[in-house]
Amino acid sequence: MSSAVIDERAEIEAQTAGLTFCGLLRQTVADYGDESAYSDRDGDAPWQTLTWRQFRDQVLRLAAALVRLGLEPGDRVALMLPNRMEHVLADQAVVHAGGVPVTFYATLAPDQIRYVAADCQVRMAVLDGASELARWDPLLADLPSLTTVIVRDGEACPADEVHMTWEAFTALGEEAASDSEAVEVARRTEAIGAADPVTLLYTSGTTGNPKGVVITHGSVMYECKTAEMGGSTMQGVRWVSYLPLAHIAERMFTLYLAMYSAGHTYFCHVPTDLVGVVGQVKPTAFFGVPRVWEKIQAGIQALLTMEQDEARKTAVAAAMETGREYVLSCQYGRTTTPELAARYSALN
Repeated sequence: MSSAVIDERAEIEAQTAGLTFCGLLRQTVADYGDESAYSDRDGDAPWQTLTWRQFRDQVLRLAAALVRLGLEPGDRVALMLPNRMEHVLADQAVVHAGGVPVTFYATLAPDQIRYVAADCQVRMAVLDGASELARWDPLLADLPSLTTVIVRDGEACPADEVHMTWEAFTALGEEAASDSEAVEVARRTEAIGAADPVTLLYTSGTTGNPKGVVITHGSVMYECKTAEMGGSTMQGVRWVSYLPLAHIAERMFTLYLAMYSAGHTYFCHVPTDLVGVVGQVKPTAFFGVPRVWEKIQAGIQALLTMEQDEARKTAVAAAMETGREYVLSCQYGRTTTPELAARYSALN
């Protein structure tokens, strides 16, 4: 490793030393509190948006509820929900209560859930609804450390001492936020250090049992800084969250870089809705694995094939070629000529 790389790494480590996401969220609210943070909706309903200040306020209230429910520092909390507002609220509530969120892949079978939940000794779980309950409830006897299951879909939530609706959870947060639990949350967030876990993620288990990987506040803060330096993120980026939050890539964009860059994230609950959501939201940045790009390309090509107007098809093809030329001019230290910029703006 060259001395320049070593020096640059040392500089980044010095800039991010001691930083945590509890402190980062507090600073983001101080600087951009009234800016939009997250937008969500069910079906075709209007988008519901939380500002960064509203988001943190809800996180702190839910963290107080977790403390009242008995969550201790270091306890693991399982999350199995789609990409939606409740998922990120629960995730950060766990962090601010001193716990460790563990997002489970939504496709896991009961045996896989049992293994991962037992391996990390899950204390609580936040589930989406009936599909998740059908896989988790038969396992409760095998998971003695699991004491509380919070269910987003209240209609699917069993009425017993173990289960709690999301509505009841938020009501408990409103109550606990004005009591001693709020003071305890503040104490715990101040006690969190850069070496403490911000999440625990499990590998997919393709070559054996899944393996837990501890992700620390410090390591993710380092990645955020390098992303900023490398131009992979920008202030106020508009984003669509759709890939599994059980994977570090989506967590970086939806949670960590979102706070770091005060971005605005829109949630897409179902992958089949992605193209429609992207068309409506018009994100300023987008991340996708190769298969996602292939599906988008196939969809565009299918629409072009159906187009009967040959002149329009030719115009679209020409516009796409200009777009490709423009994107290349923005990369690898190249420059965009005024003529190309004007042509791209008109066609776009």
